[in-house]
Amino acid sequence: MYLLLVLFALYYIAPLYVMLSTSFKSLDEIRHGNLLALPHTWNTVSWGKAWSSA
Repeated sequence: MYLLLVLFALYYIAPLYVMLSTSFKSLDEIRHGNLLALPHTWNTVSWGKAWSSA
């Protein structure tokens, strides 16, 4: 029973993880890298652009 709950939790949390980790990657790293990997260099430029235009 708990295994099923863990699988459903991972199914719903995985897109959030991909979204957050991708938001800190550069465009080259997104194009050529693994989506599930953490960024090699953390890039906050896109966050600054998003918050300044909001």
